[in-house]
Amino acid sequence: MSNPSRRNALTGHMMVRLAEVVDELEKWQAGKALILHGDAGTFVSGGDLSVLKEIHTPGEGEQMCYFMHKTFARLQRLPLISLAAIQGLAIGGGAEVALSCDYRLLSRTAEIKFVQARMGLTPGWGGGARLVQLVGRQKAMEILLQCKSMKLEESLMCGLVDGELPNDKDLVTSCTDWLAPYLRCSTSVIRAVKGVVSAGDSFQLDQALHVERSIFSTMWAGEAHDEALSKKIKHK
Repeated sequence: MSNPSRRNALTGHMMVRLAEVVDELEKWQAGKALILHGDAGTFVSGGDLSVLKEIHTPGEGEQMCYFMHKTFARLQRLPLISLAAIQGLAIGGGAEVALSCDYRLLSRTAEIKFVQARMGLTPGWGGGARLVQLVGRQKAMEILLQCKSMKLEESLMCGLVDGELPNDKDLVTSCTDWLAPYLRCSTSVIRAVKGVVSAGDSFQLDQALHVERSIFSTMWAGEAHDEALSKKIKHK
């Protein structure tokens, strides 16, 4: 995500383009993972204020909220392992962008900060609900109401992030190395597992079990399953 003159704040065009990229990723059959990062040493500093000031009414605000909810829900459901690589600042909506990924790596000099309360708002891009899921009710209240700057150690302790992003290594190389244990399975298995997990996270149990059964049946006697059986890979 690139808007370096405004610390990668999302313009209206960038919001639309992000939805278009999700469209493209939904059609990408060969992929295993997605690395989401910002330009020029920072992540995303929320929405571009020059754009947000043009949203004058509650109805217009709700339309933007709905659009971003839909985009980030689709991003989270992608049959890929998604990783947010956070350098510099992930502020306001930028924190919500990061939480739409499966995993987050945070550099030692970076910070995640929900500043919406200071702006007289709540999270509006899905970050509030996702924050509660990650860190629990009380910690979420603390982070949101104190507009707390979350650095690496505290973020790791409460489950907000999953690891450190080294400052002295290439970003993509660092992320690829971190993802390596997750990418040993075949593309079909990764995508199937992500589907099962997404269903378990999104649906009531009966519906999630239906999805799990459907996905399982497509994998049974498939290429990856047959290969594993022939190599007796379960016992290695």
